[in-house]
Amino acid sequence: MHGTVGDNEQWTTSPRDYSLTQEEMASSGFHYIALGHHHNFREFRRSVPAVYPGTLEGLKFGENGDRYLIVADVRETGAVVEKSKFNRKDLKELVIDLGREGIHGSESLAKTIQAHSSRDSLLKITLTGSSDFLPAKDEIEAGLANDFFYLQILDQASIYDSGLIKDIQNEQTVRGIFVRKMLKRLEQAPAEKREALELALRLTMEQFQQVNHEAERDID
Repeated sequence: MHGTVGDNEQWTTSPRDYSLTQEEMASSGFHYIALGHHHNFREFRRSVPAVYPGTLEGLKFGENGDRYLIVADVRETGAVVEKSKFNRKDLKELVIDLGREGIHGSESLAKTIQAHSSRDSLLKITLTGSSDFLPAKDEIEAGLANDFFYLQILDQASIYDSGLIKDIQNEQTVRGIFVRKMLKRLEQAPAEKREALELALRLTMEQFQQVNHEAERDID
């Protein structure tokens, strides 16, 4: 049965999904119901066992942890369901609060990430909190490429009130002018626009940082 068990509060049902209830499954008269559509393991046991086996390997972040192979021995008296761990790779998601963890530079961040290294791990890291530096995401990912099967870093940390921005706003440079203008806009912006403005500030500062690094390499 390819569909969604609709009486599960944690799973949303799309209008396109075929919806069924646990009561319908229990009264179906079947010995066993093999369920498909949702990718994470879930088992329903009433008078009729029904199982979403999930994917054998996680296909995307959110399909984390152990993945299972399901063997159902269906008999006249019912079904015996066996579950065994199958996946060789492990999807993991980690949140790092830069301010709370006391991380003040890309080198320190790289060491923190490396502590979670595993060649069988696909790791997505989300950076949060207040940051007084711009993480060199691409460089860290490249430098740790051999320590993970896959590594992805998402930077959602705030630099709005950081020491980095306070220093740059005093510069007599294009970068300083930009920061001063953005800080003024942020101070005057309504709450619903602040997130977009903070994102614009961080992305532009990353571009300034990239230009500086390229200029330093040309000088060397």
